[in-house]
Amino acid sequence: MLNYQRGQIYGLGFALGQRGHATRFWHSGKNGGYQAVFEAYPQVGEGSAVMTDGAGGLGLILEIQRAIAEEYGWPDGRMETHTLAKVDPATLHVYTGVYLFSGLFRMVVTLDNGQLNLQYGPFGDKPQKLFPESETRFFMTSAPFVIDFQREADGSVKKAKCRNGPEELDGEKIAEADP
Repeated sequence: MLNYQRGQIYGLGFALGQRGHATRFWHSGKNGGYQAVFEAYPQVGEGSAVMTDGAGGLGLILEIQRAIAEEYGWPDGRMETHTLAKVDPATLHVYTGVYLFSGLFRMVVTLDNGQLNLQYGPFGDKPQKLFPESETRFFMTSAPFVIDFQREADGSVKKAKCRNGPEELDGEKIAEADP
């Protein structure tokens, strides 16, 4: 159950933490107005299960998980600090589009009034704000999520890497943003 299957991030039924990090596994779900996440660190014999009674509860779940990780000194999932950078709003349009990470996770990056946003179902129905840490790296304050856009020589963006907590995923832009 806790062995990677075919190079993906999944074992048999559980998602697994990134190779090279502490052994961690988790499973999440949502249905009929609730969201839940279970995670465990088998080597230390600790874990958590958090369930909310709201369809948009993932933000709260992630906040509770970060607090637990901080309190118990877990190797992953603790609060991160970022430095806000100034980025020319005129350059942000190249990042917009539909991205597919690890061939599984579809994320949409949009631009609204000079603000870059990310839409991804598990983060809720509302687009989440992306804040610049550099010209190509952006982070969220609502989740431990970071995205690094990879610029081509001509300035376009066709690939990105994202990190949600300790998990790093490679992605590619599969569609341009809607006009």
